[in-house]
Amino acid sequence: MKKLAPCLFIALFSSLAYADQCAYITKSEAKSAKSYVPKGSQVLFLCEPCGETQPTPVQVSSSRAKPVGSGNYWGLNINEVKAQDLAYTFVKTSKDTYTNLASLVGCPASGVSETITYP
Repeated sequence: MKKLAPCLFIALFSSLAYADQCAYITKSEAKSAKSYVPKGSQVLFLCEPCGETQPTPVQVSSSRAKPVGSGNYWGLNINEVKAQDLAYTFVKTSKDTYTNLASLVGCPASGVSETITYP
């Protein structure tokens, strides 16, 4: 049992390492992210570390940079959903190319693509 406990601890927290990579961000990152997500645009949500392989397209009806209520952290609310994780949000940057929003604002994220192609 003593050998099993560290293994369980490592397994549990390694799966959480990707959770909320860029959801709680600086004020300047949140305001920058908002500029990439105007009303009427489409974003794609794709959590690659979670095993997702197909993005979910979402039409943006609102986007707001707001304090998250924890420390000096801010977040980007898309369609009134609080503090979207920028690491799993992709914005259209050319005809069929969507770029990872975290990379556009300089928030370090791991296990995610820089860009994805979507029709």
